[in-house]
Parts: sequence; C-alpha cells; structure tokens
Amino acid sequence: MGWLLILQLGQTVQLGPVHADEALVRRARQLVLVIAASWSSSDGTARRYERDAPGQHWRAVGGPFPVRLGRSGLGWRGDAGAPPPPPDAPLKREGDGRSPAGALPLGEMWGYDETAPAGVLLPYHAARPSDRCVDDPEAPHYGQLVEAPASPPWRSAERMLRPDGLYRYLLVVRYNMDRPLPAVGSCIFVHLWDKARSPTSGCTAMAVEDLLRLARWLRPDTRPVLVQLPAPVYARLRRTWGLP
Repeated sequence: MGWLLILQLGQTVQLGPVHADEALVRRARQLVLVIAASWSSSDGTARRYERDAPGQHWRAVGGPFPVRLGRSGLGWRGDAGAPPPPPDAPLKREGDGRSPAGALPLGEMWGYDETAPAGVLLPYHAARPSDRCVDDPEAPHYGQLVEAPASPPWRSAERMLRPDGLYRYLLVVRYNMDRPLPAVGSCIFVHLWDKARSPTSGCTAMAVEDLLRLARWLRPDTRPVLVQLPAPVYARLRRTWGLP
C-alpha cells in the first residue's frame, strides 16, 4: 500500500492510502482492459485506452476484441502487494486454471523470430530451445524466465519455444515475478490462442492480428498495465481506480 499525492496550487496534498493496483492504473498512460462476465467465465472482451498524462481522461483506441482466459475463469491476484480481494472472489493459485484478476504491469515481448515484428518498441527476446519459465513453486527460480542448465533445479518448467506455436508472439505479464511468492501462480502471458480458441491454463489469449496490433501500440515509457476484472467488480472499482 502507498499514498496518493497530488499537486494543488503549488502544494503537495496527501489524499490517503492507495493499494498497488490503484497506483499502477493511476500512473499508467496505456491501459488494456479485459472484462469477463463473472469469476468463472473463460471469455472476455479487451479494449485499449491511452492518455497523454496521468490524471487525464482515458481515450479509447480502436474497437473491442475477444480474448480467452483461464479454463476456470479469473482469480484475484495473490502476489506481493495484492490488495484485499473483493467479497467472494476466488484467489489465484498455482495450477488452478485461473487468470489473475487485478492490475498487472505489462513487460517485454517474446517471439520465435530473431528480431521483433516491425513497429514493436517493447524490449524483445527471441526464444531459444533452452529458455524456460519455471512453474515449480518449490524451485529457487519460481516464476522466473531463465535458461535451463544441464541439470535443472526444478521439477517443472514451461518451454518458451513451444512446438504448438502459441508463444510465437507473447507479452510478459509481470505477475509474481519481482518478489515471487510460492504457489500463487506463475508464467502469466498474453499469447496466441489455438485454432479452437480454447481457454488457457491461466494466461490471456487472443488472435494473432490482435496481439500484433497490441504489441505495436504499446510503449514501455507509458507504464502500460493490464487490468482484468469480472464486470460486477469493474463496476465497483471503476471510480476508485480511475478506470475508463
């Protein structure tokens, strides 16, 4: 939890405590908003918003587009700094098939090509056969993107160079990565959906054209954030968090 400060007539005014999610939204200048019908819904609708400076009104960018969420729906984020969950909200856990709900920073782009797609300004990493995302809660590298050694110190990890192509283009969602807590979920990405548009294991999936449009639009200097919420929770938090 932090404190929200504003400048008024040349003076700093302390308004009160704010949780990390609210602070992330209030200082962001690019926002990807995903709304699902309920906690158990694996379908969502995404919209893009931007503004010139924190505190200004959000402007819609383009139209809405469909996404697929976890097979079990959404679960309230449980990583370091998570605010108290809304009433009756399920909590995100490792292996529960839920995508994390809340405000989540967006990080770098990964892909199978040696260089980033044309127009992408985000930091880019070309996936190699040895690249892994560790999803073993008991491993020292839990939740981290690392290169696998000859004898990995973990029981399970995701290959970043997948044979099914779902990670051909992906955006890293920085959930439980900076100060990882055990068993609250790991390896959360925005990636491609399969031909059947199946639900994910906890990520957010979309069509290739939508992901590339999103990646080309995002700029690292805007502190872009992904907000995922069920519609009733969005309605309650919209004003508090400064959402569009």
